[in-house]
Amino acid sequence: MNEITNKILNWYAMNARSMPWRDVKDPYKVWISEVMLQQTRVESVIHYYFRWMERFPDVYSLANADLREVLKAWEGLGYYTRARKLHEASKIIVAKHGGRLPENMDELRSLPGIGAYTAAAIASFAFDQDAFPVDGNINRVFARLFGITKLLGTRAFAEDVEHYRWQIFPNGRSADFNQALMDLGSEVCKPTSPNCAACPLYLDCASRENPTALPLRAEKKIVPIVRKIGVVLLFEGMICLFQRPEIGLLGGLWEFPSVEDGNGSMDDSIHALTAMIGFDFEPEQQILVIRHAYTHFKVIEEVYLGGLKNIPPHDSRGGEWVELKLLADLPMGKIDRTIADWISAR
Repeated sequence: MNEITNKILNWYAMNARSMPWRDVKDPYKVWISEVMLQQTRVESVIHYYFRWMERFPDVYSLANADLREVLKAWEGLGYYTRARKLHEASKIIVAKHGGRLPENMDELRSLPGIGAYTAAAIASFAFDQDAFPVDGNINRVFARLFGITKLLGTRAFAEDVEHYRWQIFPNGRSADFNQALMDLGSEVCKPTSPNCAACPLYLDCASRENPTALPLRAEKKIVPIVRKIGVVLLFEGMICLFQRPEIGLLGGLWEFPSVEDGNGSMDDSIHALTAMIGFDFEPEQQILVIRHAYTHFKVIEEVYLGGLKNIPPHDSRGGEWVELKLLADLPMGKIDRTIADWISAR
């Protein structure tokens, strides 16, 4: 076995992170953990993983659940399309695969929400196949170890990673090797403060004199800021909420009435909100200013407690009057959950 490979596996044997989904060959649990870990740090996932497994311990319980319940269980993890596709895929697994994830990579990739990385991770960690799931940690380790100077995210960079992978990949030890590289990137070969003194590959590393110079990245784009005005409307123990369309950002989640504050005019925002909900109100008090970052933009939302000018209609335009006691049960994004928590704490 390659000397570098031995160093990686020996380091992992002594330093492997303890995670509830590791050393578990249940494909369902591996699948759920891998989807949760997309765009989310391990430390944040563990709590959600346990909560999810308590509610949906197997693919049948997930397939038979209501989508609203699934989204509620996912609340706080973000990127809610992941939860919707887990639910959709679970139904296919039950209907077409007898309740068991397929072992074939092409069949795995045919399932909603399972791309090349997730399919390779499931194949490696659950089925012990010689697959290679490449994440950000592995890209960083390979770029520094082998001195890859292609731009991260390009096909040329991926081809170099694949080239070097075959030089050190240990057939039959896929799971340990892949997890070792991920741990090495997460715990030692960090993006900005690598602990080179603790790295088992220090003497082999092409970038040991200046590790943070790699991988090469494209210049960051300026992240746009979206400013919004939101309103909390209460009436006789009810609250006005809207449910977002199923397709798109935060699909299917519930939210408080809000509009983009395009030109900074409160009068225009109130007019837009009035048209949205279908009755008149006045912003009586600013209760919150919430800042939240999505992948490609940031939101700053000013939230007001609204006073009704007259008795509102039973139904608002596209919205619903919901009992206050149900707020905790409705799936919401982070901004709207912050508002709901403020209301509950009053």
